[in-house]
Amino acid sequence: MRRKVIENRPQPQLRNHALTQPSSSPVPKPMPQKLRDQAHETCDEDGFALVLRGTLRLLFSPRTDMRMTLSYTKGSELMSLFSSRRSFTLIELLVVVAILATLSGLVISRLDWVQGSSTAAASATGSAQIQNNLQVYKTQFRAWPEGYDSLIDQNGGTPQVYTKVFGEEGPGSPGTLSWVEPTTFTAPAAPGDTNSPVYSLTQLGVRRVYDHDSSVTDFNASATIERAGISFTDDHVFATVRTTRFGQPTPIVTALYPQGLPADVVLIALGIGPNCGAVGTTMASAPISPATDGLTFYSRYAAIFACYTDGRAAQLKAVVDSTGTVVQDQLRNYTRSAPE
Repeated sequence: MRRKVIENRPQPQLRNHALTQPSSSPVPKPMPQKLRDQAHETCDEDGFALVLRGTLRLLFSPRTDMRMTLSYTKGSELMSLFSSRRSFTLIELLVVVAILATLSGLVISRLDWVQGSSTAAASATGSAQIQNNLQVYKTQFRAWPEGYDSLIDQNGGTPQVYTKVFGEEGPGSPGTLSWVEPTTFTAPAAPGDTNSPVYSLTQLGVRRVYDHDSSVTDFNASATIERAGISFTDDHVFATVRTTRFGQPTPIVTALYPQGLPADVVLIALGIGPNCGAVGTTMASAPISPATDGLTFYSRYAAIFACYTDGRAAQLKAVVDSTGTVVQDQLRNYTRSAPE
């Protein structure tokens, strides 16, 4: 009788049926390892990638179901993630713009310095190479080349090529070679008098130059009028280097003659154009000087000859760029300090 009572005693009800009864929903399969690796490699820890990563982990986890997954994705972590992202304020944008403007100013100033230094380096290299090529020509042929550009037009004045854009005349006008000036050399009054700068120049074998055609405004085609048979017994006009400016020696005179230009020396400038005798022998072509714009300036290099008034043969003193800058000054411009 006692045993029967025990059997009829009601059994205690279990509070969680999930502990005794199997779930009717299928258990999700574990996330494949390959997919896990790809998710770790391609997803970072910010924004939508974090949510996607957590969602995949919950979906493929065997310890959760769809209701827990949806609850997680709609939970506090998702809300806190998107609520923490905000737009830039106006002050922050202004600060960024100011920083970018400052950086761009620094970059532009350094670009100008780099361009100027590279131009100075190219000019110095070109001047040195041309002077060496002229020396090689003199050694090989025992005479200096001729056929230079006279830097004078056929009328004995400043070539129109120097002033075609600005339409201004005069040694200081824009577009002119301000470091040279036309100078007329008259024939000696006494027969046989060789005390002439022109005679000094002809002693080097320079008896032919090319004048600029004033009707042509392109420097590449302007030196087309040949002036042959140069003799000291005739009057001639050559471009001479300016010795003073505002009462002071010009930079080219200071560089060539630090103690001052001697009284018996006249510096004659001759352009090294395509008709120069050295072109095709010791030089492949007539180089273009990078110092000036060839559309408004004569942008060839020039040879500076020291011509004497006592009958001595002239000497090649320097090769300068189209601005009349000697190698020493070109190197000084190249090695100047960069902007701070």
